[in-house]
Amino acid sequence: MAAYGDIKRQKYKGLDNEEELVENLNDKLAAIFAIYHQPNAQSIEDFGKYIDSLFSDEHSPITLSTCHRAKGLENERIFIVKPEDIVGVVGCNRFNSYLDGTAPKEVYMDELDLIIEENLESEESDLLPVRPDSPTPHYDKLQELLNNHKLPEEDKKSIRQALERYEKWIQSMNEIDSEGDEKVRSLVKSLNEYKSFVELEVIWDSEANFLYRQRGQLKLDNSIIEEFLPRLVDPAIIPALEGRIYVTGPRTTFSGAYFTSSLASPSKGAGLQIRKKDQDFTVSRAAYLQSSFDPTFPPDDTVAHKIHLAFVAAECKTNLDKTMFQGVLATAHDLKVAFPGSRYYLLCEWLDMTPISTRATDIDEVVILRGKRLQSNVRAKFARSNARREARDWYLNFLVSNPVREDRVLRFVNHMRILFNTTTPAEDEVLSMGYF
Repeated sequence: MAAYGDIKRQKYKGLDNEEELVENLNDKLAAIFAIYHQPNAQSIEDFGKYIDSLFSDEHSPITLSTCHRAKGLENERIFIVKPEDIVGVVGCNRFNSYLDGTAPKEVYMDELDLIIEENLESEESDLLPVRPDSPTPHYDKLQELLNNHKLPEEDKKSIRQALERYEKWIQSMNEIDSEGDEKVRSLVKSLNEYKSFVELEVIWDSEANFLYRQRGQLKLDNSIIEEFLPRLVDPAIIPALEGRIYVTGPRTTFSGAYFTSSLASPSKGAGLQIRKKDQDFTVSRAAYLQSSFDPTFPPDDTVAHKIHLAFVAAECKTNLDKTMFQGVLATAHDLKVAFPGSRYYLLCEWLDMTPISTRATDIDEVVILRGKRLQSNVRAKFARSNARREARDWYLNFLVSNPVREDRVLRFVNHMRILFNTTTPAEDEVLSMGYF
């Protein structure tokens, strides 16, 4: 195993994500060693059988899962491994009580679901127009990074400075009092100023290599865009939103429904199951579903679900390659099948693939906010801080030459304007035009 590890580490040398690959390798090797010594296996065959038994669907009492996959499985009890690694993701005092010792670290599923529901979903109240406080995915990522034990000490100061600069960025956007396209331009200008600071002074100027090499995993880049986009969903920019009920920002939205009941073994509420999908950006509204075999919907034979219907959904990518594009195709298809009235967009900063027509897909449009991604051989040159230091002027010029472009953002805004202005045409108008 030691020899195997040395061979793999040698293979990873010089790659953009060398540190990440080595860390994942070490974790896998440590897991294999731990499992191997636990049962005192006498042979490779015994070892394989023991691993199979650990994760057998038929016999194992334990399900090993990521947090995302565990959501909605309704297990009686969940144990969170290294819960400190997800501080800031939920940002809830009751959730954090499980981490600071004031509550047990085993979390019952119904309590965990309730915490997530209360903190990530904005309720509609008295059918008034809803525009909740802007979600803060980028702020959450900064806080999460600051609490990350892998963050080098020399980078902690710059992350704290980024948090200070973040507050100024939010304040600058809050103070914009213009309307229409002019407000969009002001918002984009403020966005570019803050993005340039993060990309140049926080990531590029770092004397360590952690932030540069792990920027994709840390999501510092695209979380800025995720936090910016809800600012565009504003009656001052899209007047048709005035008086309407909606929520905006990252959200888990409805992507399908199915029934698991049978005639021989009827399930409660006809076994209605809901499929959901996390979206980076939405303009959505809550809806409520009930299902029962009884038309009076008695509590003992009724299931109820709260869902969010995404009228607009967008996937945000820092770099768009062909593999990512294929994945988004499936997400767009599921959304359109479940909710045909939705619109689905793919927003990327940098294009890293040969363009493909979206005409035959369920993606309404791909919007490239900045330009073409630097080639991999160019990016690899800057894996070390000394190389980045020498090329700082070049990189600054590259950022200045490739900002988030106003016209691309305005294009996305105009798509939403057209969608939300759409009304059912009057019969006389249709007959006069001759089409609808």
